[in-house]
Amino acid sequence: MSVYKHYKGGLYRVISTALLEADLSEVVIYESLYNSPDLPRGTRFVRPKTEFEGLTTHDGQMIPRFTKLTPHLTDTLTLDKPIVFFDLETTGVDIYNDKIVEIAIVKIEADGTEKEYEWIINPGIPIPEGAAAVHGITDEMVKDAPRFSEIASEIVTIFDGVYIGGYNVKNFDVPLLLQECQRIGLELPIDANSIIDPMSIYRQKETRTLSSAVQEYCGVEMEHAHEAMADIRATVNVLTHQLLILSDVPKGASELALYCYPPDPDAFDLEGKLRYINGELAINFGKNKGKTLVWLARNDRGYLEWILNGTFSEQVKTAVRNVL
Repeated sequence: MSVYKHYKGGLYRVISTALLEADLSEVVIYESLYNSPDLPRGTRFVRPKTEFEGLTTHDGQMIPRFTKLTPHLTDTLTLDKPIVFFDLETTGVDIYNDKIVEIAIVKIEADGTEKEYEWIINPGIPIPEGAAAVHGITDEMVKDAPRFSEIASEIVTIFDGVYIGGYNVKNFDVPLLLQECQRIGLELPIDANSIIDPMSIYRQKETRTLSSAVQEYCGVEMEHAHEAMADIRATVNVLTHQLLILSDVPKGASELALYCYPPDPDAFDLEGKLRYINGELAINFGKNKGKTLVWLARNDRGYLEWILNGTFSEQVKTAVRNVL
């Protein structure tokens, strides 16, 4: 892995150490990846900050001019299996009732090779004006697009045996995608301990949006926010630079996933609707939070029947059926 230095909003890669011809003193040569208060993007410099133009090393070699460099995620993160970054644009923010209108995916293999996938999807329901104003996708644009059921099997295949990456992906994109798959009888193979989320890293440092994270870690303004593929690329870029800059963040994918979302020994389902309390499954939301399923089966059976008739995951419904 390359060595990087973050300094006053700029990001620099250590190119090499060299001996100057003049006095054979050792200097560290840096490349500037992004603008900083001191140097324009692409400037190479040495410590102390001396412009090197015209300098030569002790063997007479000129230090070459900068070639544009963008670090890749696999320069900073050790992958033992592929990672799939994805982003959804939807009809709204209700993970149980709203539908997907666009999904974009970037799959990065352990060797750094990438493949992109992107679909516009007909949700089968009208797209509210408020949602269309955010992502720009209208009913007219999706009228001839495939339904989710037509592409779901390909998506499930892409997600098999991978890490999952995305900005706030565990709280919104993952549960909504799980719901879409559940409606058509497919199981999405997502491991709760394999989710890597730059937002989780950022919130452990500061609470910010994706656009703010791009500015903070990448030194640039985010463009085309709320376009699914643009959001993914911004997320990958933020994660790459977080790993360059933050020395206390794990650099292995499995360790990083646990850093983002430490395992909860009392967790039951991915969405957190149920959890174990003293070894018994209990409700983890709403008015009955903290009450066990066994207690509710004896004292408030109607509440459990409401869950069975609602838009909850099949895992939650199975647990409820087991106590009725």
